[in-house]
Formats: sequence, structure tokens, C-alpha cells
Amino acid sequence: LLPSQYHVLFPGIYLPMTLETEVNIQLVKKIYEASSLIGIVAQKKEKVAVVGAQDIFQVGTAARILKLINLPDGNIRILLQGEEKFRIETILSETPYLTANIGKLPDQLVNIQSKRYKAIVR
Repeated sequence: LLPSQYHVLFPGIYLPMTLETEVNIQLVKKIYEASSLIGIVAQKKEKVAVVGAQDIFQVGTAARILKLINLPDGNIRILLQGEEKFRIETILSETPYLTANIGKLPDQLVNIQSKRYKAIVR
């Protein structure tokens, strides 16, 4: 899991991120080399030294790392594409980075004939 301080990622959306911490850089490089998906979760508080399970929301988005650029200062810049929503079922580890068992969250169908929907889109 990659905690995000400032952004919330949704399925189908592209998101650029700059990573500065060594732990997050190692995680992202490992996922990128394996061509795997990574779970992006929003942090509850912006400035947390070491992010733990209590510091993140339980719903996130699985994402594909489309591009990884190594910057001269040692940081990396990545481009993510949101794939699908998930819910954290169990935290497996908090060190060196967060890992978890997750379950897919299906999209909710909306009744476009409902009064609530019509009120929202007005």
C-alpha cells in the first residue's frame, strides 16, 4: 500500500506523484519492475512521520504505474492510472511498508429515476 498525503485516486483517473521517502521509493520500484498493481490509500492526516494502519483510510484504489522517472535529487516521479476500488480486509505488515489483504469493491449502480439522483444532478 502506498499512502497518499494530498491526493485521492479514482478508477480511470491518471495521477502524477513525486515520492521522497526511501521506503516508498523502494516499494514503487519493486512494484514497477514486477509490472504489478499497487494500492493507493489516502492518509487521514497530512504530516505523519511513519504511516501506520491507523493513519490511512480503509478504502483505496488499485493502480498501475505507467511511468517511473528517477530525479537527480534521488526522488522519483511516477504516473499512476487508477484501476479499481478496494477495501482493506487485514493489514499484514507495517514495516518496511504497509501490506494488506484487500477485497474488490464493486461499483454501485445508481437508479437515475430516483428523486435523490435527480436532485443531485440539478
